[in-house]
Amino acid sequence: MSKTTDIIRTVRWANDPTAEPCFKLNKVKPTVEVVAIEDVENWKDNPARLKQGVNKEKVSEYSLAMKNGDVFPRPVLLKTNGKLYIAGGHHRIPAATEIGDTHIEAYIVETDDEFTKQSLPVELNIRHGEGYSMEERVVLAVDKVKNFSISAKDASRRYNAPVSTIQNKIRSDELSVILAKSGISGLSQTALVRLNVLGDNENLLMASARLVKDANLTGEQIGDLVMAVRQQKSESAGIVEIEKRRVDLAAMQPASYEPHKRQPRTRLMIGITGLFNLVSKNATMLTYQLTTVEQQKIASEKLNELAAEIRSFLQRTKKASHQGVDRPS
Repeated sequence: MSKTTDIIRTVRWANDPTAEPCFKLNKVKPTVEVVAIEDVENWKDNPARLKQGVNKEKVSEYSLAMKNGDVFPRPVLLKTNGKLYIAGGHHRIPAATEIGDTHIEAYIVETDDEFTKQSLPVELNIRHGEGYSMEERVVLAVDKVKNFSISAKDASRRYNAPVSTIQNKIRSDELSVILAKSGISGLSQTALVRLNVLGDNENLLMASARLVKDANLTGEQIGDLVMAVRQQKSESAGIVEIEKRRVDLAAMQPASYEPHKRQPRTRLMIGITGLFNLVSKNATMLTYQLTTVEQQKIASEKLNELAAEIRSFLQRTKKASHQGVDRPS
């Protein structure tokens, strides 16, 4: 406890209406008490933004206003394991000491809940207009969704970030992990968000992501690619569409164009291999899975459509070769 015997308290403290929603969200009922500043463990630090520390200019500005009799909202202190820590007021408390106060009137939130101890200081900072960028708020929200299993809607209320942006970030992070396992990394947040529209089909996601990375597609090009793939009626048709676009992109580039040092011949071979695998897959399905004449007829029609796609592909390849994109040695 405090060793100070004399209580010096000149600052005029009042209710903090911006803190009330935070108390409600965290389901806490603070008490209002007069406490000695020296009993607060971290009053010289900024617990919500430790990397930035306390802004000395703001402390001086507050202390001058306090001397002039301005009213300030009460600081918020967390009480855990018998000790007091600042949740909100990391500039107001040092300012009070500068004018000679030894005690403050503060909200006391007694809790051992880890989520509340981590989240409340940040929530109070955001509501008081401290400089959190939208990107920082989204990162904070996603962290709490992942590590404390709160909903994206709850995180949105706490950190003042759109629910859709939080959800997109979560899905993008998950997709980034999946792609990394296949050696695809370094895609932008925009690319990941657009690719996520393809849903849970990993084959389409992988093929699209490789094209995005190899050809360094723009956000608009990625959007067009995803829309075209989604319009296809099957996974195999989607793969064909992706490889057709790979060939088209190769044909539009000069002979010296080498995205990620991959030769045009290699890109074309990837497309041919992909089509060959699709034909093999359909043939296997026809042999082992189809039993009725009607099913065989449908499959035969699909194979004919696929054969037409291959012929078109080979014609494009030949055209690209004549243009110097993939001239045989």
